[in-house]
This record gives sequence, C-alpha cells and structure tokens, in this order.
Amino acid sequence: MSYSVDINHLSVAYHGEWALKDISFQAPKQEIIGIIGPNGAGKSTLMKAIMGMVTANQGTIRVFDQPVENVRSDIAYVPQRNMIDFDFPILVEDVVVMGRYPHLKWWQRPSKQDREKAIESLRQVGMESFRKRQIGELSGGQQQRVFIARALAQEADLLFLDEPFAGIDLTSEQIIIDLLRDIRDQGKTLFIVHHDLSKVEEYFDRLMLLNQRLVGFGQLQDVFRANLISEAYNGQVATIKDSDHSDDVVVVK
Repeated sequence: MSYSVDINHLSVAYHGEWALKDISFQAPKQEIIGIIGPNGAGKSTLMKAIMGMVTANQGTIRVFDQPVENVRSDIAYVPQRNMIDFDFPILVEDVVVMGRYPHLKWWQRPSKQDREKAIESLRQVGMESFRKRQIGELSGGQQQRVFIARALAQEADLLFLDEPFAGIDLTSEQIIIDLLRDIRDQGKTLFIVHHDLSKVEEYFDRLMLLNQRLVGFGQLQDVFRANLISEAYNGQVATIKDSDHSDDVVVVK
C-alpha cells in the first residue's frame, strides 16, 4: 500500500532534550488528519521533521514512498499565524504567487501563468477581490484563507497546517474547514495541528495523539477515547457524560 507519510522510529532532540521519541506511523492518502496534544508535545516539531525543516536524530521519513528531498515541491506548509510578520508590506496576490516558487529555477521569475494560477487559487478560497490589498489589512480568517491559497497555488498533494483556526472567528473557522474538506476531496492529504477537542469528531478523518511519543494514531473511534486523551495530556483532563449521547465528552482542564 502507498502512504502519504511513512515514519519509522523517528526521534528529534533540541539542545539535548527530546522533543519526539521513537515515533512510527503510516498515514493514508486523501484524509484530514488531526494532531492533538498538550503544549510542548512536539506537534509542530513533527511536521517540521517530516518536511525536512528540522533534522531527525534517529529514524526514517518517507513521503509518497520517496525521501523528502525528492518531493519537496509536493509539500505545502501553512505556519502558525504568530510566526508570520503581517506588518511586512506585501500584497495578497504576491503572497500567493510565492506558492509557485518551488516550481521555479533559482534564476526564474514568476510568469504570467504563475500569476494566473495564484489568482485562480485566491478565487477558490473566496479572496480574489482582496488580491491588491496588503496582507496586514485583512482579518485573521482572511489571512488564513490567503495562506491556504498559497498552498493551493503550489499544487501540493500534502499540506501541513499548524493551528489554522487559532485566533479567528467562528464564521471564518467554518469557511476554512469547508475549504479544507474540498481540498481533501480533490485527492489531497492534510495534517492539522489543533487544540479544540470539542471539534475533533467533526473536523478529522483520522487522529494522532502526541506527547513526545505517539500515544495513539488511527480512526477516531479507536483513538478519541477518554483513557488515551488522559494519557496524552498526563491526566490533566476531566470526563463527563453527555446526556444526549453514550460517549464521554473529554474536556481539557
């Protein structure tokens, strides 16, 4: 079977401290995969290790059955909003054109076709009319949609999104998750770091529970369970019974 991501015994350390310990999993294609865990669990580190942005101390990483360096242009990344300088004077259209850079040689400039692809991607996320605006003038939800458009312009089959719903309103969040489902249905695979446990069952096809080591990975009904959530969060959870359903609702304290 061909996987989007195949990880075997991955470990990553920063300054002598383990951020990830002996992580192994195989992720199918064309799914939205949630990555859940407490602060400092290594969620962002895992994504960066898969993309080759941090060096693994141990283990192997394969993306679409190939080493990462062979498929970099097929991987798109939407970082946390607090990692982006929104005061930098750049137009929305130019942000999205940056998604075309992995397909260009170092001496090439974006072509007319590249700009047309950027505008098409903005149209897909409902932001074409904002293409001549400064990125810093947009709301948080609008900015996220622009960066998703940049990923679309890259035409990548694997997308990593680090907390895409942080700091945005509920209407924007719904627009974005509907958009991400459309992207999945086009054959893409998405990994999403997320914190709101109440949305897990609604948003994800598959779930990863992480706290430096892999606590669980698989279908929601197998992983989104009170005992595994408690293990991932070091017991810092409370479980209550939902009066309308038979399942426990897990609430992080």
